[in-house]
Amino acid sequence: VLILLSLNSIEFIAFLALDWHSPAFSSFSSPVKILNGFFSAIVTRTSGFNSVDLSLLASGMQVLYLGMMYI
Repeated sequence: VLILLSLNSIEFIAFLALDWHSPAFSSFSSPVKILNGFFSAIVTRTSGFNSVDLSLLASGMQVLYLGMMYI
């Protein structure tokens, strides 16, 4: 459980650092961005759903998502 929380936390913090001002989230308010980042951190590793166009995310975030899908 600790490993799962750690991986999701890393993903969420990376989202905040890399994609806060991304074009994919430009029309969202701050609480919606936080909720969307939390959702993305959880579902990337479990089900693969997404709530925005992944091609609009920072390239570092795309690589992180790809790596997390393999873990």
